[in-house]
Amino acid sequence: MVASPSALASLLLVLTPSAAVATEEPIQNWLDGYADATDTGIGKAICVAPDGHLYATGQTADDVVLRSLTSAGTERWTLVWDSGGFDAGYAIAADATSNLYVAAESRPPGGGYAFTVLSANSSGQLRFVYSWPAATGLQWASDVKVGPDGNIYAAGQGSANPGVDAPNMAAVGLTPDGYECWRFAHRDRRNRGGNAWNLAVDDQAQVYLFGEIDNDFAVLGLEHDGRLRWTRRHDGGRNDWDKAEYGVLGEDGHLYAAGRTSTWTSERTFTAISFTTEGEPRWIYEYDGSGGSHDVATTVHWGLDDNVYVGGKTVETSGDAFTVISLTPGGDERWVFAPTWEGFNGVWSVTTDHAGNAYAAGFIAYRRMGFGMTRFGVAAIDPQGRERWRYVPPESDNSGIADRIVFDGNATLYAVGFRSGRPAESNLTVASLATGTALTLHGADPGRAGAINTFSVSGATPGGAVGFVYGLEAGSTEVPQCPGLLLGIDDPVQVGFAPADAQGEATLQGFVPEPAAGRRVLISVIDGATCAASNLMALTFE
Repeated sequence: MVASPSALASLLLVLTPSAAVATEEPIQNWLDGYADATDTGIGKAICVAPDGHLYATGQTADDVVLRSLTSAGTERWTLVWDSGGFDAGYAIAADATSNLYVAAESRPPGGGYAFTVLSANSSGQLRFVYSWPAATGLQWASDVKVGPDGNIYAAGQGSANPGVDAPNMAAVGLTPDGYECWRFAHRDRRNRGGNAWNLAVDDQAQVYLFGEIDNDFAVLGLEHDGRLRWTRRHDGGRNDWDKAEYGVLGEDGHLYAAGRTSTWTSERTFTAISFTTEGEPRWIYEYDGSGGSHDVATTVHWGLDDNVYVGGKTVETSGDAFTVISLTPGGDERWVFAPTWEGFNGVWSVTTDHAGNAYAAGFIAYRRMGFGMTRFGVAAIDPQGRERWRYVPPESDNSGIADRIVFDGNATLYAVGFRSGRPAESNLTVASLATGTALTLHGADPGRAGAINTFSVSGATPGGAVGFVYGLEAGSTEVPQCPGLLLGIDDPVQVGFAPADAQGEATLQGFVPEPAAGRRVLISVIDGATCAASNLMALTFE
């Protein structure tokens, strides 16, 4: 399968295969934290680019940060961009050649805030900075997408006539090299302003904006050249800060928007609305928590199972819930997941896998010295809407938030956000987690050098065999017996095989020598029957 000499070729001495694995505990592959010289860092968005590497954006101090990691969690490079004033990155996208595009906010000295898009190549070299400045006041880019035509589309807040028209839902179309093709800013007849929180682009390069106009939940449709096609606004009845927080274009060709509305019977209602791409409403779904106050949907995801997943926060009688609701494309409720755990919880992002499981990232409550705190958190939800596992980083007393989560299409999740309190004031955090439903390596027990360790696997082909490989450096290595399969390990070493039982579970026992203590080792598993690779786990033996 894979064979190569290595300085630690005897890291594992295979003893004997055995069986039995627990599958409903969270599996952390690795955890990365970054802070600048001021001990600050916040993560806002992450993507897996076509080159297989991870790219995250956010803020350090008052600068935009763009950080690249391998799939093993090793830093490739970190780019910090400073306009001279307040700057922050909010969203990221990659094109077919792994060029990166960041939607950002900037404020050069002496000017107003600017709607900003910056681009870097996959090596971390800045390509261009696009800026649409405001005369005074606020203006920013909050989302960015690469269109089917290769052009770049960004949404946010901007003014058609800075200093005259209030900033409103706005978008730009750029060439891949950063030249402006068109600029759009909505003009509200009452000049009350608004904002586009994100956008979607269809296969004709038509653009859809999701946000708010004058306290109304709003969705706009634009032509490929930025001309307004249609406007749809929804008022819950109280004209009290209704808005679309997020929206997607489903694989069925319809639009799905999530947000909040205020009705005469509820102060804030968790709301999802579907539209055709011509702007015709299809259905409205509303959910009120049992606590009767301040419910909000913050995100919506078109699932790999062709269902809709809406996430956010609802207030229940027992506390604020970490809420995900699954709907059919027709708007019928499939299930509601709304645990309150220790009180104050909420969801910012949702993704799904091929098995119908949902994964939500946000904040999970805990209490410290009698005070309610929030932690960077991820929860796995099975196809019936039941909790599978719940993850917070090992330093459980750190406060924080997980802002975005993505699925790599195989067996791994990547969540980005921030943690504070240890070791820096705050750090941009990326966590790699195994879904636990595909071929999954569960780690080493007891995880100690100078002892026999048990390595457990689930999700293998029943009755087949799995091969264990390891290495010391991240890389990209082709497996000769599995054309097209690349391992994220440089110079991988094969250490043994183990048979999988009827449930697809297997274990391998090996002696880890004393010299391995304190060394970071990358381990993965390959299914011999399917040529599938497991999650790539980074272990440091005690």
